[in-house]
Amino acid sequence: MSDARVKKEKAIRETKTNLILDAALKVFSNRGFHDTRLEDIAAAAGFSKASLYNYYEDKEDIFLSLAIREYIRLSGILKEIIESEGSFEERLRKLIGAIFKVFGSHFGIFLTISNFRTVNVLNLERLSVHHEKRASMFKNLHDKISDLFVSLIATARKNGEVNSSVDDKILSRYIAALIRSVLMDWKIAGNMGNTEEEIEQMIQFIKNGLGTRQ
Repeated sequence: MSDARVKKEKAIRETKTNLILDAALKVFSNRGFHDTRLEDIAAAAGFSKASLYNYYEDKEDIFLSLAIREYIRLSGILKEIIESEGSFEERLRKLIGAIFKVFGSHFGIFLTISNFRTVNVLNLERLSVHHEKRASMFKNLHDKISDLFVSLIATARKNGEVNSSVDDKILSRYIAALIRSVLMDWKIAGNMGNTEEEIEQMIQFIKNGLGTRQ
Protein backbone atom coordinates (compact mmCIF):
# COMPACT_ATOMS: atom_id res chain seq x y z
CA MET A 1 0.00 0.00 0.00
CA SER A 2 1.41 3.41 -0.98
CA ASP A 3 2.22 6.10 1.58
CA ALA A 4 -0.36 8.41 -0.02
CA ARG A 5 -3.09 5.82 0.40
CA VAL A 6 -2.08 5.10 3.99
CA LYS A 7 -2.20 8.82 4.80
CA LYS A 8 -5.57 9.18 3.12
CA GLU A 9 -7.08 6.24 5.02
CA LYS A 10 -5.61 7.54 8.27
CA ALA A 11 -7.11 11.00 7.63
CA ILE A 12 -10.52 9.48 6.86
CA ARG A 13 -10.40 7.39 10.01
CA GLU A 14 -9.41 10.39 12.14
CA THR A 15 -12.25 12.42 10.65
CA LYS A 16 -14.76 9.70 11.47
CA THR A 17 -13.44 9.14 14.99
CA ASN A 18 -13.70 12.88 15.65
CA LEU A 19 -17.27 12.88 14.33
CA ILE A 20 -18.09 10.13 16.82
CA LEU A 21 -16.37 11.98 19.67
CA ASP A 22 -18.11 15.27 18.79
CA ALA A 23 -21.45 13.45 18.91
CA ALA A 24 -20.46 11.70 22.14
CA LEU A 25 -19.56 15.07 23.67
CA LYS A 26 -23.13 16.28 23.21
CA VAL A 27 -24.76 13.04 24.35
CA PHE A 28 -22.59 12.47 27.43
CA SER A 29 -22.96 16.14 28.38
CA ASN A 30 -26.76 15.89 28.28
CA ARG A 31 -27.28 12.38 29.62
CA GLY A 32 -24.22 11.61 31.74
CA PHE A 33 -22.17 8.45 31.40
CA HIS A 34 -24.53 5.81 32.78
CA ASP A 35 -27.65 6.97 30.92
CA THR A 36 -25.88 7.21 27.57
CA ARG A 37 -26.27 4.26 25.21
CA LEU A 38 -24.17 3.40 22.19
CA GLU A 39 -27.36 3.78 20.14
CA ASP A 40 -27.60 7.41 21.27
CA ILE A 41 -24.04 8.18 20.21
CA ALA A 42 -24.46 6.37 16.89
CA ALA A 43 -27.66 8.30 16.11
CA ALA A 44 -26.07 11.64 16.99
CA ALA A 45 -23.04 10.86 14.81
CA GLY A 46 -25.06 9.52 11.88
CA PHE A 47 -23.58 6.04 12.23
CA SER A 48 -25.13 2.66 12.86
CA LYS A 49 -24.45 1.10 16.24
CA ALA A 50 -22.60 -1.76 14.54
CA SER A 51 -20.31 0.65 12.68
CA LEU A 52 -19.13 2.20 15.96
CA TYR A 53 -17.31 -1.04 16.72
CA ASN A 54 -15.02 -0.36 13.75
CA TYR A 55 -13.59 2.54 15.75
CA TYR A 56 -14.18 1.85 19.45
CA GLU A 57 -14.61 -1.27 21.57
CA ASP A 58 -17.45 -0.03 23.77
CA LYS A 59 -18.98 2.99 25.51
CA GLU A 60 -16.12 3.25 27.99
CA ASP A 61 -13.63 3.31 25.12
CA ILE A 62 -15.49 6.20 23.50
CA PHE A 63 -15.77 8.07 26.77
CA LEU A 64 -12.11 7.68 27.68
CA SER A 65 -11.08 8.82 24.19
CA LEU A 66 -13.31 11.87 24.50
CA ALA A 67 -12.05 12.72 27.99
CA ILE A 68 -8.44 12.40 26.81
CA ARG A 69 -9.09 14.69 23.84
CA GLU A 70 -10.69 17.36 26.02
CA TYR A 71 -8.06 17.05 28.75
CA ILE A 72 -5.22 17.45 26.22
CA ARG A 73 -6.85 20.60 24.87
CA LEU A 74 -7.51 21.99 28.34
CA SER A 75 -4.08 21.18 29.78
CA GLY A 76 -2.35 22.98 26.91
CA ILE A 77 -4.41 26.13 27.49
CA LEU A 78 -3.95 26.04 31.26
CA LYS A 79 -0.20 25.49 30.99
CA GLU A 80 0.11 28.55 28.75
CA ILE A 81 -1.88 30.68 31.21
CA ILE A 82 0.06 29.52 34.26
CA GLU A 83 3.40 30.17 32.58
CA SER A 84 2.31 33.64 31.42
CA GLU A 85 3.13 36.96 33.08
CA GLY A 86 0.73 38.45 35.59
CA SER A 87 -0.41 38.29 39.17
CA PHE A 88 -1.98 35.25 40.79
CA GLU A 89 -5.40 36.85 40.56
CA GLU A 90 -4.99 37.72 36.87
CA ARG A 91 -3.90 34.22 35.95
CA LEU A 92 -6.57 32.60 38.12
CA ARG A 93 -9.24 34.67 36.35
CA LYS A 94 -7.90 33.52 32.98
CA LEU A 95 -7.68 29.93 34.17
CA ILE A 96 -11.29 29.77 35.36
CA GLY A 97 -12.46 31.58 32.23
CA ALA A 98 -10.56 29.12 30.04
CA ILE A 99 -12.27 26.17 31.68
CA PHE A 100 -15.67 27.75 31.09
CA LYS A 101 -14.73 28.54 27.49
CA VAL A 102 -13.33 25.09 26.69
CA PHE A 103 -16.46 23.30 27.83
CA GLY A 104 -18.78 26.07 26.61
CA SER A 105 -22.34 24.97 26.08
CA HIS A 106 -21.26 21.38 26.82
CA PHE A 107 -20.37 22.23 30.41
CA GLY A 108 -22.06 19.03 31.55
CA ILE A 109 -19.17 16.97 30.16
CA PHE A 110 -16.84 18.41 32.81
CA LEU A 111 -19.14 17.00 35.49
CA THR A 112 -19.52 13.73 33.63
CA ILE A 113 -15.73 13.31 33.41
CA SER A 114 -15.32 14.19 37.10
CA ASN A 115 -18.10 11.82 38.14
CA PHE A 116 -16.74 9.05 35.91
CA ARG A 117 -13.34 9.31 37.55
CA THR A 118 -14.84 9.36 41.06
CA VAL A 119 -17.04 6.33 40.43
CA ASN A 120 -14.25 4.39 38.72
CA VAL A 121 -11.47 5.05 41.22
CA LEU A 122 -12.21 1.70 42.84
CA ASN A 123 -12.81 0.19 39.42
CA LEU A 124 -9.58 1.27 37.72
CA GLU A 125 -8.13 -2.24 37.82
CA ARG A 126 -11.07 -3.61 35.82
CA LEU A 127 -11.05 -0.58 33.55
CA SER A 128 -7.32 -0.92 32.93
CA VAL A 129 -7.67 -4.55 31.88
CA HIS A 130 -9.99 -3.61 29.01
CA HIS A 131 -8.59 -0.17 28.18
CA GLU A 132 -5.13 -0.14 29.72
CA LYS A 133 -3.55 2.53 27.50
CA ARG A 134 -6.48 4.94 27.55
CA ALA A 135 -7.19 4.45 31.26
CA SER A 136 -3.56 5.28 31.99
CA MET A 137 -3.63 8.37 29.76
CA PHE A 138 -6.88 9.51 31.37
CA LYS A 139 -5.37 9.26 34.85
CA ASN A 140 -2.09 10.91 33.85
CA LEU A 141 -3.83 13.84 32.16
CA HIS A 142 -6.13 14.35 35.14
CA ASP A 143 -3.10 14.39 37.42
CA LYS A 144 -1.34 16.82 35.07
CA ILE A 145 -4.23 19.28 35.24
CA SER A 146 -4.34 18.97 39.03
CA ASP A 147 -0.59 19.62 39.14
CA LEU A 148 -1.06 22.78 37.06
CA PHE A 149 -3.49 24.14 39.65
CA VAL A 150 -1.02 23.31 42.42
CA SER A 151 1.88 24.94 40.57
CA LEU A 152 -0.11 28.16 40.18
CA ILE A 153 -0.73 28.32 43.92
CA ALA A 154 2.86 27.33 44.75
CA THR A 155 4.21 30.13 42.56
CA ALA A 156 1.81 32.62 44.14
CA ARG A 157 2.92 31.51 47.61
CA LYS A 158 6.57 31.93 46.62
CA ASN A 159 5.78 35.45 45.39
CA GLY A 160 4.02 36.33 48.64
CA GLU A 161 0.55 36.46 47.05
CA VAL A 162 -0.78 33.48 49.02
CA ASN A 163 -0.08 33.03 52.73
CA SER A 164 -2.68 30.43 53.70
CA SER A 165 -1.57 27.73 56.13
CA VAL A 166 -3.56 25.21 54.06
CA ASP A 167 -1.52 22.89 51.82
CA ASP A 168 -1.30 23.86 48.14
CA LYS A 169 -2.88 20.59 46.96
CA ILE A 170 -5.86 21.11 49.25
CA LEU A 171 -6.26 24.71 48.11
CA SER A 172 -6.23 23.55 44.49
CA ARG A 173 -8.97 21.03 45.30
CA TYR A 174 -11.06 23.79 46.87
CA ILE A 175 -10.74 25.96 43.76
CA ALA A 176 -11.66 23.00 41.53
CA ALA A 177 -14.68 22.35 43.76
CA LEU A 178 -15.86 25.95 43.30
CA ILE A 179 -15.63 25.54 39.53
CA ARG A 180 -17.55 22.26 39.66
CA SER A 181 -20.28 23.85 41.80
CA VAL A 182 -20.87 26.55 39.18
CA LEU A 183 -21.02 23.97 36.40
CA MET A 184 -23.43 21.91 38.47
CA ASP A 185 -25.71 24.94 38.88
CA TRP A 186 -25.62 25.50 35.12
CA LYS A 187 -26.37 21.82 34.54
CA ILE A 188 -29.41 21.99 36.82
CA ALA A 189 -30.59 25.25 35.25
CA GLY A 190 -30.04 23.90 31.74
CA ASN A 191 -28.04 26.89 30.55
CA MET A 192 -24.83 28.81 31.19
CA GLY A 193 -24.95 31.69 33.60
CA ASN A 194 -23.05 34.96 33.46
CA THR A 195 -19.45 33.76 33.30
CA GLU A 196 -17.89 37.11 34.19
CA GLU A 197 -20.12 37.44 37.23
CA GLU A 198 -19.39 33.88 38.34
CA ILE A 199 -15.64 34.39 37.95
CA GLU A 200 -15.74 37.64 39.93
CA GLN A 201 -17.68 36.01 42.78
CA MET A 202 -15.26 33.09 42.90
CA ILE A 203 -12.24 35.40 42.92
CA GLN A 204 -13.72 37.45 45.76
CA PHE A 205 -14.43 34.30 47.76
CA ILE A 206 -10.92 32.94 47.17
CA LYS A 207 -9.39 36.27 48.21
CA ASN A 208 -11.62 37.04 51.20
CA GLY A 209 -13.18 33.73 52.26
CA LEU A 210 -16.32 33.89 54.38
CA GLY A 211 -15.23 37.09 56.09
CA THR A 212 -15.88 35.57 59.51
CA ARG A 213 -14.76 37.35 62.68
CA GLN A 214 -13.27 35.89 65.84
